[in-house]
Amino acid sequence: MKIITLFLTIFLYCNNAYAYIDPGLIAGLFNMLVASVSAFFFFFVFRPINFIKSLFMKKNDDDKNNDEDVEKKNKDKEV
Repeated sequence: MKIITLFLTIFLYCNNAYAYIDPGLIAGLFNMLVASVSAFFFFFVFRPINFIKSLFMKKNDDDKNNDEDVEKKNKDKEV
């Protein structure tokens, strides 16, 4: 038990701790900035949730009739 206590006091005790800003920190901060701006535009400008909801929503009968009318008009214009 004395050996463990001696080991911990020698190796875990430090007099001074100096820190500096290295290039890796600046690159990491820049990457976080770019990622947060990208995420903001993805979720609030492109609105993927509305797109996903529209894929799974059922069309009303009125929408089906309107789609058929548009198709008929397009066929009439082609002929």
